[in-house]
Amino acid sequence: MTAIVGNIGFMRVNIHDFLVLLLRICRTAALVTGLLFATLACADEIDSRPLSLRLGVELPYGVLADPSGELSVDAVTAMPAERFTKRPGGFAAGFTTSTFWLRVELPARVKNDKEWWLVLGPPFLDTLRIVEPSQDGWRIHEGGDLLPLATRELNYRDFVFRLRPQGDQPLFIRVKSSSAVLLYGALWQPAAFATQALPDARNWGLYFGMAALNTIFIAGLAVVFRQRKFFALVSSSLLSYPLVAGLQGFHIWLLWPESPQWASMSVGVLVCLTSAAAIWLLRECLSLKQNFPHLDKIYLGIAGLLALCALSVPLGLYYWVAGSVTLITELATLGALFMSVRLAVLGNRVQIAFAIAFLIHFLSVAPALAINYGLIPPSRALHTLWQYELIPHMLIIAGIFLFEIRRSHLQWVSSRNEALLATREAKDMLANLVDERTRDLSCAQNALQVALDGERSALFEQKQFMAMVSHEFRTPLAVIDATAVNLTDVPPQDQCDLDLRAGQLLRATRRLSKLTDTCLADARLRDDAFALQRSDVVLESLIREAADIVSWSVKHTLLVDCSAAPVHWNCDPALIRIALSNLLDNAVKYGGPGQVSVIATLEAENLLISIKDEGEGIPASDQLRVFERYQRGIHSPEGKGSGLGLSVVKMISEAHFGSIDMVAHPKSGCVFELRLPPVSASLL
Repeated sequence: MTAIVGNIGFMRVNIHDFLVLLLRICRTAALVTGLLFATLACADEIDSRPLSLRLGVELPYGVLADPSGELSVDAVTAMPAERFTKRPGGFAAGFTTSTFWLRVELPARVKNDKEWWLVLGPPFLDTLRIVEPSQDGWRIHEGGDLLPLATRELNYRDFVFRLRPQGDQPLFIRVKSSSAVLLYGALWQPAAFATQALPDARNWGLYFGMAALNTIFIAGLAVVFRQRKFFALVSSSLLSYPLVAGLQGFHIWLLWPESPQWASMSVGVLVCLTSAAAIWLLRECLSLKQNFPHLDKIYLGIAGLLALCALSVPLGLYYWVAGSVTLITELATLGALFMSVRLAVLGNRVQIAFAIAFLIHFLSVAPALAINYGLIPPSRALHTLWQYELIPHMLIIAGIFLFEIRRSHLQWVSSRNEALLATREAKDMLANLVDERTRDLSCAQNALQVALDGERSALFEQKQFMAMVSHEFRTPLAVIDATAVNLTDVPPQDQCDLDLRAGQLLRATRRLSKLTDTCLADARLRDDAFALQRSDVVLESLIREAADIVSWSVKHTLLVDCSAAPVHWNCDPALIRIALSNLLDNAVKYGGPGQVSVIATLEAENLLISIKDEGEGIPASDQLRVFERYQRGIHSPEGKGSGLGLSVVKMISEAHFGSIDMVAHPKSGCVFELRLPPVSASLL
């Protein structure tokens, strides 16, 4: 965009006003050329004047195909009328190498010994032969775009034959072409033809004047903006309008009157090159390289192939590519229409304008293509419809390109203003940013200090854990070692002695197992991915499994009462078993000789499990610390306990959304109450 501003800076005008002016010029020019289109579209209506007799309307005819082209005039004129197939309107046979004979019935008022002019088109037919009836037999007239202009009976761009038909015989027309075979025309009185030829020439002069201005305007845009899309548009314009001139017979009439081969070849070359330029223009309109890169390669290949088809004209091979060139271009336009609609649906609103332009152009070219392929009878207005639409089409495309540039310029201005505003805001925020960074550094320092404190705490807990493990595991391992050595050195005296030593080994092993379960439970509860493994369990069986630790002691008795509790309860059985085992282990270690009671009841839909011992209880000063990690009561026996059991019990209860409470009395032992809510309450 900076380059664009630099290119037009010499105008000393605001670029926005300049682009608006160009858009208005495009709209005005499109309106004027639309009126021109309406004027030229009346050509067929002019042919229907009372003084003209149109082929296929007032002049009925029949057609005879001559695939070999060897039928002579005598052979054709001698054939009965039934051999000729009746056709309405103009004649179209598509792309074929066959020769065709038309048997035209002349009305009686034509055979009045007055001169009539037979005007036939289109001007690009290779050979035409008119066999006119006369008193002496048949009079032959030769025509076609391969004959010099001087040999024609009238110096005009269309084929004009001066006739004086006599007798009762019909008129015969022989037609052959290396491209599309079609024929339309009318029989005129000379004065009437001269009357309509003047406004027709004036209209075409106006058309090519507008085409020249259109091309100059687009070329100026290409020079100013230096964008590839404008170069594609000016290339299409520079090739399309000379093609129109060639198709209307102006090449041989004005450029090469004595060299008809050059005029004929120029039309074929321009057809191929114009098609290639049209494909290039479609690529630029759709920005295929950015939006559809795979299709862009296909369109680029098609454009190159169509350009190479121009070589078929001097090589005499144009017949083999003539039909395909125009058909491929029309299909490419249809594909561009669908792609523009696709881009419009995705949010590119500019493509709506392209889609409309492509649709109008496709509909204007479709009748000419159908006529060339012999699908519909030819008409001069339908066959030249796309030529009338060409100037508005070019201006519409140029206007859309200008709109895109204007939109880009507005976006650039908006971005520039936003950048200036951002610069001001950045300047104003610089001081605040320094303060914010200072605060961030302070916060980062505090966070680092917290992390260091956490690291020290974790290191301390690790040391505590290692000390606990080494201490707690040493006692049962020592018992196992001593008992094993004793069994080796002093064999048991009897079965009773053996049972006593085996019991010592079993208790030490179970002690190790309990410590291991407690450590694993502690690690599991602290894991971020921790989740309860709930299931329905038989409550009394779970309690008795955990209470096996009481049976190891010869100084304690066990009482389990689950009569007031439900038979089943939903919980994590492994964790609840560890919690109960730790509570019962504390009752055995610190409770003193006596009974250990486990009573389960239902309290307000919550399961309440009370564990009571008959020890000395826990002093009030220790009650707040016993549930902390690695903490033991001050008055607990030296060497007993890891300080981990009750903290694990607390984490297990909280994981079940429950609680653990201690009801202590110095002379009546301790009571620990474990409350577990039902599953429905836990999920709320």
